[in-house]
Amino acid sequence: MAGNIHYIKSMDSNVGGVVNQVVLMSHAGLVGGAARAGRGVRLRGHVLVVDEAHALVPALQRAHAAPLPRTHLHILLIALRRYTRHYATRLASRHLLCLNQIIFIVGRLLGLFEQTPMASKKHEETEIYILEDFVIKAEIDHLNLRQLVEFCKKRKLAPILHGFSLRYNISESAEQTKANTEINRNPLQTFLSSISMENPKESITENIGKVPASDECSRKEGFDCVDISAGGALYALLEFLERLCERSAMGRVLVACGPPQGAHLKYLLLDPTRPFLDLVHQCRSVIVAGGTMEPMSEFEGLLGARDLTLLRCDHVVPDDHVLGICLSEGPSGMPLCFSYENRNSKRSLDEISCILKNLSSVVPEGIVCFLPSYVYEQTLYTHMENNKIIHSIAKKKKIFREPKLATGVDKILVEYSAAAAHGALLLSVVGGKLSEGLNFSDELGRCVLVVGMPYPNIKSVELQEKMNYLNRTCGGNAGNVYYENLCMKAVNQCIGRAVRHARDYACVVLADGRYSRGGTRAALPAYIQKRSDIRRPHATPRLRHELEF
Repeated sequence: MAGNIHYIKSMDSNVGGVVNQVVLMSHAGLVGGAARAGRGVRLRGHVLVVDEAHALVPALQRAHAAPLPRTHLHILLIALRRYTRHYATRLASRHLLCLNQIIFIVGRLLGLFEQTPMASKKHEETEIYILEDFVIKAEIDHLNLRQLVEFCKKRKLAPILHGFSLRYNISESAEQTKANTEINRNPLQTFLSSISMENPKESITENIGKVPASDECSRKEGFDCVDISAGGALYALLEFLERLCERSAMGRVLVACGPPQGAHLKYLLLDPTRPFLDLVHQCRSVIVAGGTMEPMSEFEGLLGARDLTLLRCDHVVPDDHVLGICLSEGPSGMPLCFSYENRNSKRSLDEISCILKNLSSVVPEGIVCFLPSYVYEQTLYTHMENNKIIHSIAKKKKIFREPKLATGVDKILVEYSAAAAHGALLLSVVGGKLSEGLNFSDELGRCVLVVGMPYPNIKSVELQEKMNYLNRTCGGNAGNVYYENLCMKAVNQCIGRAVRHARDYACVVLADGRYSRGGTRAALPAYIQKRSDIRRPHATPRLRHELEF
């Protein structure tokens, strides 16, 4: 391009005052209003092109969510108390008051986990509140939250607290030694020493924001000050408080109680597409593009009632380079339905094990199998080990498994890439680290097998609230449509990992009878719809012939 192109790589990049014809930025930078303003990006009257559009709605949801883990609150409370105690004599009264109010807020938020009996349970349970009910429940409705947020930003409290917490961590062992010495003192000496060191401001600091969760309590529960930045925790708190200040009718607060490491607060915006409409109306034109955008219904709501033009292009590969198969019955003739209730049964596990074994016998090079969850992947692998099926597959394909930790993904991908040409099977997870953004072209993905339909947990309080909101505002069956779309978007991302260029070829096998439903098939990518077939056991000989690439 002859024009000036500016690529925004980080939050520090700024385009203000620079004449650019093309500006490249991430989805997160685009949908965050504060991020755009900070970078000097103005969209009024310009053309906005959104690539990889399937990731736009999730980016909007993340931009308007404000997760606040319980661990962050614990560390923040410890750091704020010690910082305030340390500088109590040097701080102005109004600054000390603001700090004490922030300590009080953190204490009350932690108190939400302590008050509910669900906190003692092993499994996470979630309660949801409208914003007005939440601030009353937390007993912070009398405070000026916006003023406190502005105080923290103006004073740059987060970086200051980060530096202070680093110094505290370095000297923690010395302070612990000092504490042990204090314990060994004569009680009378300890009492006299506390009187001589007593300070009025310090006394106020100790009393305000007092909650059952103390420094000692946090150590017992396994929270480590070194692992979590106090500055980062304060940034998370400020973002959460800013969401509360918006007082949006579409806003909700989730309180997830359970094990200390999993408990958290989260702000939820039920319709994150509405703020995006303001951005759309500023632009002269908006283009959303992507290789896998089905189902398309969510983009109609995302772009509003403006004139919409749909340009749908067929896949670049010839028709005989893609084979789509919907398996409605297994090799034994059993109807396939890998629903949450059925998929762990022995018969279902036997069927999918046999399908994997048969595909490994006829498909050359690499096979990528997508399973509903990490738990189910482990269940299936253990079942195949116990029944010696894993050994039969290993004679044809070297077997790899998606790691739960992101640190192990690169190693697995390198090893799988090296082995694929001679035969390899990769067991992966829908919505996991290998289901989006990776390229399984050529020998890396001659077959993609999707087991079951990866519906999200219908018992999720967050999902139920979202579906109820859509049913109320959009009418009809909007909540169920949204639920179906979540599933099919995940499936389509898995399918899109294979057949990446014009000379590539692969087969896509969808193992579940529900894929044969008309509405479900219509939500698949167009190039799969026109090249797909519903297969049953009697078609196995012809299927074997067609899979002999």
